[in-house]
Amino acid sequence: NNLASLAEMTAFCQKATGNTIPIRNVSETRPADVPLYCTDNAKIKNTMGWEPRFSLDTIVEDTFRWMESHQRILKPILS
Repeated sequence: NNLASLAEMTAFCQKATGNTIPIRNVSETRPADVPLYCTDNAKIKNTMGWEPRFSLDTIVEDTFRWMESHQRILKPILS
């Protein structure tokens, strides 16, 4: 499945980091809101036969672990 809502992506991030942030529902949609995270690997699958091997939650966890282990080099970029 290549779809995840913002709430699902937030849950993946909370699980990976151990941090929680308060999330409230807002009825109005703002221009910058991203209601759904969607990827489409159909073209590369059809062309090269490639498919992702990892789930979105695994990718988020791996990315967080990588960022944690590379804090020193990332700090100047992210500060």
